[in-house]
Amino acid sequence: MNKQELIERIESLKNIFGNKNEYIKIDMAVKLISELDEPEKVKIPQIIDEYIEQKKYDDYHLLGAMIEIRSHKNKEINEWFEEDDNIELFARAWLDGYEVEEEPKYTVKFKATNQYLCDDDDIGLHISPSFRSNFRKSDLKKLSLTEVFDSPLFEVEEV
Repeated sequence: MNKQELIERIESLKNIFGNKNEYIKIDMAVKLISELDEPEKVKIPQIIDEYIEQKKYDDYHLLGAMIEIRSHKNKEINEWFEEDDNIELFARAWLDGYEVEEEPKYTVKFKATNQYLCDDDDIGLHISPSFRSNFRKSDLKKLSLTEVFDSPLFEVEEV
């Protein structure tokens, strides 16, 4: 909330209590003032969250972390950073905090066999008639399986 919004909210209390300031609860005024100039947290993808956390752990400053992105070997990070407004979004996330976007998850089914793609730590990547794993697009990209979204051989369902 900015200064003008705070003034408007306090002015609106006149509609409830009239212009008698002794009826305005101090708790309400403190609550409104505590919201003043608190920047809204931006949303960033999980991969950018991991990058920021690593760079802060490595004791980078904002500029150093931004420069490092140019030479980063992960193309997904480079592409996200170069999209419109993401430089500013990155800076706001670094300085003001952020929330991580929930990435949708999918099940992948082989149409011919009616079996699901699974990824189990004990077994690894396999197919199963009943057990199914939930994959994010980034998971499928790491497995070089992004074609499942466009192939008629697979049924992809968002969970």
